[in-house]
Amino acid sequence: MDLNVFIGEGFVSSTPKISYVGEKGTPRCFFTLANHRGFNGNEKVYWIPCVVWGERGENIMKVLNKGSRLNVQGELVARNWKDDDGNWQSTFYVSCREVNFGNSGKGKKKEDGNAPAVAVAPEENPFDVEDDKKADVTDVSDGLDDLVDWE
Repeated sequence: MDLNVFIGEGFVSSTPKISYVGEKGTPRCFFTLANHRGFNGNEKVYWIPCVVWGERGENIMKVLNKGSRLNVQGELVARNWKDDDGNWQSTFYVSCREVNFGNSGKGKKKEDGNAPAVAVAPEENPFDVEDDKKADVTDVSDGLDDLVDWE
């Protein structure tokens, strides 16, 4: 098995969104992490799509806000699809296994002034497919297009 680990830090760039997908209505929290890189006037911002699945996603929504400073850990997931012209397109997002809140002065905080820490334990992704050849890639990311502006 190959190593697939993403660790990143930044700010939530817009209001997080929750949706319920699949036949079971599995909760999925989506947000974009703004990761700032560079120095001396050569700064760049990377906009990293992130997803937290299941009950953990619903719990994260209770404390996550635009401007929240986060450290996320998870795995990079590829999404492939055919566009209207029949051309293959692809993008990536982070399926978060752990989310830790930083102290940013923005977003929601506990009454004592400290940012909440939320550890997200590993959970089986309900959209993993054992046999990729049998998988319809649109089913694997069901509804993600409703949450993400890929352009």
